[in-house]
Amino acid sequence: MRQNEQLPKSRGVGRPAIMSRSSIGEAALAELDGISSTKVAKRLGVGQSSLYRHITDRADLVRLAVDFGLESQQWPEPHPDWREYLPQFATAFWNFLDEHPGASQEIKLMRPSPNGLIKAATKIAQDLMALGFSAADANMAVDLVGHLTMDTMISEEIFRARSSHGGLIRDEHRAAWSTQKDPALATETLRAIDGGMFQLLLDRVKLLVDGFEFRLSQPGYPAN
Repeated sequence: MRQNEQLPKSRGVGRPAIMSRSSIGEAALAELDGISSTKVAKRLGVGQSSLYRHITDRADLVRLAVDFGLESQQWPEPHPDWREYLPQFATAFWNFLDEHPGASQEIKLMRPSPNGLIKAATKIAQDLMALGFSAADANMAVDLVGHLTMDTMISEEIFRARSSHGGLIRDEHRAAWSTQKDPALATETLRAIDGGMFQLLLDRVKLLVDGFEFRLSQPGYPAN
């Protein structure tokens, strides 16, 4: 897991911190996994009462964290080949989620969607439209890749954890699927597990790319 070296550190005793919603978002992002107002206030070097002058509740705190992270994320530059561009988008989003454990779950549950996600999705979709996608399919492509990436990362985070028996959940998951009765299916299932969730994400995105390639190749596409 890559570590973000620019995350704010807890403040010691000294002058009171000067807070803004941006600085709160940065601190909240650093505490996103198991986030609480207590942890964020401690990181900022303030009391909870001071923090709550700027936020309303935990959901507001999570939204600030996610928006700060997404606004700061480096997204891929437009690529002349959308078949390369969609996997690049998936990779950039995966890296963001990997650097910020818990973000995948929070973003999937967050409604309305965070502004940072809307801006990023719009940017990618506009780039796809410039490469021949209809507006509907550009939105659909970004939505599908985004959800695939979040779902795959959620599985990865589960697999990294330890079960009540003390072993990695990934290993227990593999052992369970090794009992699959069809040998061909079992081989492919174990290959996917052993290859890692990021490779599985790329395989899934490739299948999406193949589907959109077929759609875009149809006569008269896009329909007016």
